[in-house]
Amino acid sequence: MKKLWVGLGALITFVLVGLSLTGNMHLIKAVKATYFKGQVTANINDGLGFRQSTIDAGVYQPFDLHSKYNDIPLNDSLKSYLIEHQSAAFLILKDGKLWHESYYGSYNELSQTNSFSMAKTVITLLVGAAIDDGLIKGFDQPINDFLPELKDRANGVTIAQLSSMTSGMDWDENYYSPFSLTPKLYYGSDSETFVLEQKYHQQPGQSYYYSSASTQLLTVLLTRAIKPSGLTVSGYLSKRLWQPLGMKGDALWHTDDKGLELGYCCISTNAENWAKIGQLLLNNGQWHGQTIINPEFVRAIKKTTLVPYYAHSLWVDQRVPATFYGLIGHLGQSTIIHPAQNIVVVRLGETRLEDIDEETRPLPTDIEFYSNEVLKMFDLDL
Repeated sequence: MKKLWVGLGALITFVLVGLSLTGNMHLIKAVKATYFKGQVTANINDGLGFRQSTIDAGVYQPFDLHSKYNDIPLNDSLKSYLIEHQSAAFLILKDGKLWHESYYGSYNELSQTNSFSMAKTVITLLVGAAIDDGLIKGFDQPINDFLPELKDRANGVTIAQLSSMTSGMDWDENYYSPFSLTPKLYYGSDSETFVLEQKYHQQPGQSYYYSSASTQLLTVLLTRAIKPSGLTVSGYLSKRLWQPLGMKGDALWHTDDKGLELGYCCISTNAENWAKIGQLLLNNGQWHGQTIINPEFVRAIKKTTLVPYYAHSLWVDQRVPATFYGLIGHLGQSTIIHPAQNIVVVRLGETRLEDIDEETRPLPTDIEFYSNEVLKMFDLDL
């Protein structure tokens, strides 16, 4: 028995040394949080595998119910898709009022699920708040003002270019290979050091590449910018958005082992709260007559830059003419805003149809599907 334990200890030591030497220590957390739970990628219920910070809510402000609240059932194709892909919630706002909500499986209106990349938009909105508060000079301020470590590698990169994914950072966005950069960032212990070490292979403003590291670097910048306020990013989100919008309950935000929020992803909250973020964008930063974020900033982040389908942490309908813009996250998390119809659609869930082809279709077809099916429902209602 003693020999068995000695041998096991030697094997564990060998594995740990190997992981350390190859830069793959993140796999320990990955196994604990994901792979031992039967998942092949990060999932919407993986919060227990991470440190999390709390986003404190204030006084709850419920949405008014629309006069036709839940009167019109989802059509069969939409309902079938939502069930097939293990949706958690589907919610529709019309004219700022709750028009439809439905929940699936064990999920309900209070369920907190991982937002994944919908959080990127929140980080950009907080940059707007920091500009309003005088903590950041402007969207085009050089990042080196806050990140002097990058003066030799990212000279000329602006805050706006981090938000629009046009900074020129060298990156491989891949959630499914455990050895790729994205899982190393997701499960790593020190996200600040990791993103500060990344290289830049092109001049800023010349090419687009979707990069979670860009938003995490923006999170590092934001953390430093708001330091005079004495708040963490979670605390700043609470003060500037969560409490003014009257969110339904506290939320949780994944952090690394040093307590820094994973700003490119991972706010765990419910569908109604994402609907409020969507409505805030639709209202250009206004909420019940109060200016939450400067309307000029909110209008600016909706404008595309080098590609027609991505603005500043917001995706834009790639069809012509475009009918929506929105927040999109891993496994089909989505908040879709239709400005012409004054509609916001939120879908949260465990899986989605994997059909993205970066060369021909950067946006997943389920986003267009949700958009089309909801608009059909309103056409029938007219």
